[in-house]
Amino acid sequence: MSRYILFVRLPFAILAGLLVFMGIFARRGWMDWQRMQTHNIEIADRREKALQEFDDMRLLLKGLEGSTLAQEQAVRQHLGYLRKEELVIEIP
Repeated sequence: MSRYILFVRLPFAILAGLLVFMGIFARRGWMDWQRMQTHNIEIADRREKALQEFDDMRLLLKGLEGSTLAQEQAVRQHLGYLRKEELVIEIP
């Protein structure tokens, strides 16, 4: 081996290989960046879903505030309340 290969090219190749390895597998490397991108997309999807649920609840509340019939229906459906003259027949 010549001295040029031993003292110039070999250390340069080792350094380049080390930098590529660290760029891919290090804490802030490419793989970590990909993982963070996926996590950000998941968080954005959950945020959109939560905002949609919030809007649905706001519309439901607005409907319940103005209508006693809607209030009665909600109480019957969610809490299972009955009127005095009603009878429940459960069919197995």
